[in-house]
Amino acid sequence: MNDTLVEMRGIVKKFPGVVALDHVNFDLKRGEVHVLLGENGAGKSTLIKVLSGAYVADEGEIFIEGQPVHIVSPEVALSRGLRFIYQEPSLVFDLDVARNIFLGIEPAQGGLLKPFLLYQMAEELLRKMQIDLDPRKMVRHLSVTEQKMVEIARALATQARAIVLDEPTDVLESYARERLFTIIRNLKQEGVGFVYISHRYAEVYEIGDRVTILRDGKNVGTFNIKEISFETMIEKMVGKTLEKKHVSLPQPQEKEALRLEGVSRGKVLKNITIAVKKGEIVSITGLMGSGKTELAETIFGVYPKTGGSIYIEGERKEIQNPAQAIRWGIVFLPEDRKTEGLILDQTVRDNYGLPNASRLSRLGFVRFQSMNQEIERFIKGLQIKTPHRYTLAGQLSGGNQQKLVLAKWLGMNPKVFLLDEPTRGIDVLGRREIYRLITELASKGTAVLLFTSDYSEALEISHRILVMRRGEICQEFLRGEATEDLILKAAIGEVKCTSS
Repeated sequence: MNDTLVEMRGIVKKFPGVVALDHVNFDLKRGEVHVLLGENGAGKSTLIKVLSGAYVADEGEIFIEGQPVHIVSPEVALSRGLRFIYQEPSLVFDLDVARNIFLGIEPAQGGLLKPFLLYQMAEELLRKMQIDLDPRKMVRHLSVTEQKMVEIARALATQARAIVLDEPTDVLESYARERLFTIIRNLKQEGVGFVYISHRYAEVYEIGDRVTILRDGKNVGTFNIKEISFETMIEKMVGKTLEKKHVSLPQPQEKEALRLEGVSRGKVLKNITIAVKKGEIVSITGLMGSGKTELAETIFGVYPKTGGSIYIEGERKEIQNPAQAIRWGIVFLPEDRKTEGLILDQTVRDNYGLPNASRLSRLGFVRFQSMNQEIERFIKGLQIKTPHRYTLAGQLSGGNQQKLVLAKWLGMNPKVFLLDEPTRGIDVLGRREIYRLITELASKGTAVLLFTSDYSEALEISHRILVMRRGEICQEFLRGEATEDLILKAAIGEVKCTSS
């Protein structure tokens, strides 16, 4: 039996103006987790799309269990036992959870679907994975985190030889990550191989066996995890040594920027009371379904509150829609950048210009020269990898799309900035730059609410941390008081909610 499941030799893939993959070699063995690392735009997702058949390589060869295979479509990859969980959801939104999990492999008899067996199988699989989801719930009504769990369940519903996980934990909190890692370890024992892409570098040592590092579309080395230090790994990724930096937070002002008094929204938010000062960074975290994203959406007016009051700089404001929120100085970086944060078939420059056009206009005419100067400054400052400002947003990598959403709001000089998973899919340099921008915003008096499932991020960048559970604020920690373990205990219910 061939110990190598997948081998890719000399893979080349070119796009207009860029060589995305330059003679890349990569292989995956049975029962291993092979981590694929690199900065945004290094070529990781492109390599995986070549393996999946979404792209066809311009040069190179692919072997599955030692046999040459010409992967020209996703159907070919699936027929060879390859399964893919992409960074962005690839579900059918108009089907329920069970039908998405077993799409194409539904239990049937005589050509007729057996619904009872379908939902029974889905319930058993979700229970095995400890995913608390109703298999009859429509996918369009799920959060991005819940959608990710459905995709993971779908990949595990079949007898896969190799599973590719592209940022599988980017929206999962610690509790859900541990469940996923347990599933991966169990499947490794059965000989399943995993290609694992992540910007959460601590996970490399927690779950990985080998690591391959890409930089500018080239393979700069493959290493056993135990034989490479974190510092060397980062140096290989970025091409230089990075200085260790601790985030230094500015002192918040005394004046209040945002206050919520008894804000409720049906059953998802219950009597939320928060006060945030100008220049203060407050992280709001919790498990899947805790209500943190729903709180951000309510403040921004995506879904109007059903009770309570919102005050901006001491004045009560009625916010029934996002346009009103923006008018009062509130901006929102959403969790789902593709459907809510960008217009993918518009250019980088035009996406930046959407919320900034009125500010950059005179007598009804947009000053495009000023707009071009501003977006070029953000492209350079945030290190957005794009051939030029006229590239379509949909052609950027996921991490660079996230940076673009951030850039368009930074141009607004907001009073309150709501950021939902702002470093999702962002590389180490980009993450540092985002933290720098957040602290710079705070130093200018902007109140920042950071909605994050990454407890280490909350600990690093916050003046205060608020933990949500079942639509309530359950515990508050000041900077220096919390640990990841204490946050998790509050999130899962080992301490009683104290705020309501």
